[in-house]
Amino acid sequence: MQRGTWVLKMLLGIDPGLPLANAGEIAPKVPGIDKATARKRLEIGRTLDQCARCHDKIDPLPVPRVRRPMPLLDHFRKPADTRAPWASVGTFWVTALAKSINAALPRDRYLALATVHLGDRAEADIAEFELGDGLPFEEHNGHGGTATLLAPAAVATFEATFPEEFEVQIKDLRDDMRLVGAIEFVSPANKDRASERAKFVSKCLAYLGGGIGLVLVDVVTTRPANLHNELMAALDAPPTAVLPDGPTYVASYRPTRPHERTRIDTWPYPCEVGTPIPGVPLALKDGPTIRLDLEGTYMDVLAGHNL
Repeated sequence: MQRGTWVLKMLLGIDPGLPLANAGEIAPKVPGIDKATARKRLEIGRTLDQCARCHDKIDPLPVPRVRRPMPLLDHFRKPADTRAPWASVGTFWVTALAKSINAALPRDRYLALATVHLGDRAEADIAEFELGDGLPFEEHNGHGGTATLLAPAAVATFEATFPEEFEVQIKDLRDDMRLVGAIEFVSPANKDRASERAKFVSKCLAYLGGGIGLVLVDVVTTRPANLHNELMAALDAPPTAVLPDGPTYVASYRPTRPHERTRIDTWPYPCEVGTPIPGVPLALKDGPTIRLDLEGTYMDVLAGHNL
């Protein structure tokens, strides 16, 4: 009723008038009213004279429903990690964000691209193509053809860890696909070891040093490190830019260069499990600043998981 009245008055310039004193009451003598659903109660109410006067004007309006915010789930622990594991949620989330950003920005100027890298889990697919102990090398046989031989034993062999990456990059189509904004979703591997945290912070520093707007989304609950605070320490930021201890947060950064000196505006917010995801701005280099709809896209992803 409140939304319908607002649309009538503010958008259509129609004043429905004040409701009667008993407009919200439904006569107890209506059969079955005590067991009726909310929708049925409204239908019964509209048949009463005290309700129909306003409902006849409001009900035909296409007033959208307002979705309740979806609190952040723990996608690394049960029960959510069974129905909505992070590998799936992260993949769909960056895709939904890229779609949302593309809808908000001029199509002839910007393009948001989603990037997903699932780290070491790609080894199983690669292993299926391994044919032997050596790798084929190409060598010219002197007759214009190419001979194939096996490589010698490696000088050194070691294991390498490649963390998961869920990222959205925004490119400027008018400037040779120049990177102007980035959204980084933190993975557990990014927060695991000191060396991995240092790599991630260095990547963020490279973005900011290049004047690229950056947003960090960290919903990893299984690692205590806070990469936003480590980034702030690397930048020698004031205490007001540091978040309270906690593993999950959302932070946005806008680098600018007034008077040839880099200045960074930041919007860091805690994002605890069980609370709505805060919205943050995304500032594009030499371009506009838009509101990043983390909450809405997250709700769409969970709806796709039937949650």
